[in-house]
Amino acid sequence: MTLVWLLPGCDTPVIDIGGGPVRVVNEQEGAGARARAGQMVTIDYTISLPDGTHVLTDRDYRFELGRHAVIECIDSTVEGMRVGGVRVIECPPHRHWGRKGYGDGVIPENTTLTIEMRLVRARTNSR
Repeated sequence: MTLVWLLPGCDTPVIDIGGGPVRVVNEQEGAGARARAGQMVTIDYTISLPDGTHVLTDRDYRFELGRHAVIECIDSTVEGMRVGGVRVIECPPHRHWGRKGYGDGVIPENTTLTIEMRLVRARTNSR
């Protein structure tokens, strides 16, 4: 179960994805169905460093939600989004590549990332 609350003195929603909260802003709610664990979802995303530099971008990235096929921040915060929705999350290091960083320094170690994502599709996985 995902818990959403507001921190005192803060108007930005926070989602507890287990092991601590992640700051989430719903830029656009979307009008489609809500994404659920076990579905194949497709997202567009951009990952940025604290200085605003975009370091990773992908369009039509597809994965099975809830199977930990992507970093924890994405896998946990896509659940509950509506198709067409846009969400911006602040992802602390222990929710992505952490101490190791990623891509030979593309994402430095111990860096908080900003991830903007749009839910393009959410479909029941037919195996």
